[in-house]
Amino acid sequence: MTTSIASYLISACTIVVTAISVGISQGLTNLAGFKAIDIQPQIKDKITNLSLLCSALIETAAVVSVFIAILLLFEDPTSVSPYY
Repeated sequence: MTTSIASYLISACTIVVTAISVGISQGLTNLAGFKAIDIQPQIKDKITNLSLLCSALIETAAVVSVFIAILLLFEDPTSVSPYY
C-alpha cells in the first residue's frame, strides 16, 4: 500500500475546509443565541439548550470529515472495486 502526496494533500484539505466552516458556523450559531437571549431573556434556558444542540449537530460535520479524510488517506488507488 503506497500513499502518494496527493492523498495527504486531499486529506489535509478536507480537514482544513471543514474545520474552518465548523468554526464559522458555531460562531454564528452562538451569536444568534446571544442575540435571542438579549431579545427574550425569560426563555434563556430553551435558547441555551437549542444552541447547544445546534452546536453538537454542527460538530458532527467535523467528525465525519475526519472519518472521510482517514478513508481517503488509506484507500488504495490502484484497486478497482466492482461496486462503483
